[in-house]
Amino acid sequence: MKKVFSIILLVMMIFTFSITAVALQEEALVFNGEITIHVPEGYYSLEKDIPEDSEKLKELGITKEDFLLILEDAEHLLVTEDLNTQIYIYCEKTDYIPLEFYTEAEKTEYISELRESYKETGYNVLDAEIVSNYETIFTKISIAGTEDYVPMIIYNTVYNELDLTIVLYYFGDGEISGALEWVSDSLVSDLEFNNNNYTLKTTVPVEYTVNEIGTKFTLPEGWYLDVNSNGKLMAIKSKNVVMMYYTYDTWNMFTEEEKSQIHRSELNMDLFTKEDLIEIIESEEMKKEYLSFGMDIVEDSVQMMEIGDYNCVLWKIEATEDNFIFKEATAIMYAENATGHIFMFTGPFSGKMAEEYKGIVASAKFPEIPDEGGEKADEIKKPAALFAIIGSKTIEYLILGGIFVGIGLAIKKFKGKRKKTELIQNYKESSVTNEKEHKTKFCTECGAQIAEEDKFCPLCGAKVK
Repeated sequence: MKKVFSIILLVMMIFTFSITAVALQEEALVFNGEITIHVPEGYYSLEKDIPEDSEKLKELGITKEDFLLILEDAEHLLVTEDLNTQIYIYCEKTDYIPLEFYTEAEKTEYISELRESYKETGYNVLDAEIVSNYETIFTKISIAGTEDYVPMIIYNTVYNELDLTIVLYYFGDGEISGALEWVSDSLVSDLEFNNNNYTLKTTVPVEYTVNEIGTKFTLPEGWYLDVNSNGKLMAIKSKNVVMMYYTYDTWNMFTEEEKSQIHRSELNMDLFTKEDLIEIIESEEMKKEYLSFGMDIVEDSVQMMEIGDYNCVLWKIEATEDNFIFKEATAIMYAENATGHIFMFTGPFSGKMAEEYKGIVASAKFPEIPDEGGEKADEIKKPAALFAIIGSKTIEYLILGGIFVGIGLAIKKFKGKRKKTELIQNYKESSVTNEKEHKTKFCTECGAQIAEEDKFCPLCGAKVK
């Protein structure tokens, strides 16, 4: 009985020790607390706003000024005491579509494009692959060292409207070892996003209320809804199947004189003929605006279309520059009670997808808005302002709102870091290998002090002559 009790006690002690060990692992919050990282053992965690008198900086032998100079636009740095391993964390807000929404074929195509992009820049790409985090997926690019540059591994993901990149640079001898790669892989797989802006993928058609005025529409099976898009609504099925929805009330843009000539309820699609809409949408002013963003309105694409109970106008847009992942998109607009509703769909508007897109528009339920304005005229006058509003608003919401710039993932390339390190080196006597005498010499390019055995300047990266 005592033996059994001893075994149980031993197991409990081991279990308790394991929990304690995990609990003691340092955590760091990145990008205003939106991401939590688990700091690997043996690494210093240095945030952008670290105090100047930080013990960490003192132990590393660097000043805050030096640290910020090298950190540049990164949010965080993890570094070993010998400075040989440096892990930079970059993060920014984005409208890019998360890689997890890509089909398998689209993922394969994107990772191939990413590999070729780095090769064209001159990097020796060892591998390009997709790796998983328990919440999302990352691209992972492994790059070999060269005579001038250190080896590195680059991880990137888009999630929760954040574009997150983690880059490991190794300044020691040789390439990145399997053990070191495991450290960065673990860092990526264990990091946590502290918000979730996406609904679960629909398994049956689901009706959503999507904005402050109470518009509702139904998403078919197989879609995700971005529920935190800063006033814009985005529904995603895959990289090339994306819907954006905007609404805007134009009534208060009219002058009092214009309001006296018409009722709010009269400002709807019935006010316009197809010729009116073509004149607005295909105007030189509109085309000029689109072209300035690398897009063009497809000639003769404007058409009136009955979709469910709604009389809509449809027009097509195409990309004129290579920086767009998609090549074409379709805009559908419906207006009633001086309120415009715009649906934007990427990819071809044909076949099964066109029917699915039209089904989303047909399912929309727009809230009733109280009527207001002057006496109804026998003949409705078309205020010139309405033409300008339709023109300017489609540009403002569809382009400046980020619909085109935000579709797809960016092909990002991170510059290599020169041998040794761009971070000021720690010249503590204890760090000198085998305690050899440390002779003083200086870089002929920038004047920085360098060690006898250094082949490259630790400050400017110049080769020691």
